[in-house]
Amino acid sequence: MTRVIASLRQAGLAGSSVRTQSLRLQPTYAQGQNREAPRIIGYRAMNQVQATIDDISRVGRIVDAAINAGANRVDGLTFALKDPAQARLEALRAAVENAHSEAEIVAAAANGVLGPPIEIVLSPAATGPRPMMFERGLAMAQAAETPVEGGALSISATVTVIYRLDVR
Repeated sequence: MTRVIASLRQAGLAGSSVRTQSLRLQPTYAQGQNREAPRIIGYRAMNQVQATIDDISRVGRIVDAAINAGANRVDGLTFALKDPAQARLEALRAAVENAHSEAEIVAAAANGVLGPPIEIVLSPAATGPRPMMFERGLAMAQAAETPVEGGALSISATVTVIYRLDVR
């Protein structure tokens, strides 16, 4: 893992963009014979490192660097916005505007006039990190750079608005 972390640093990931996510040490047992208890014959170590990459064009190159340095598993690739707060606020604004437009149509169809909002309820945030799971063998590490395509992320907001309906 020292080589893997060094390769990630050399690929340009600095500071907290590389961190140990988990470290496990598990015994490996040999089955005993004739009612003997299993005995420990070795240990299996697992060290998982998380890398945060802010430029999707670098992902394939960094994955390849880690594999070439000895990583034998790449797992849990996710895409997310750096700062989803502004996108969430824009989605909320659009949701409220949409609710108002629809309520005006319904009020007019009911021969009424839309009054002021009585209650507004926000649903929990629904941002869209998209997980992508994959494993790569060491033989594949010698191939061309791993292609990684990000696609689109969606940010959604749901609001429930209860308006007063005024009669014409």
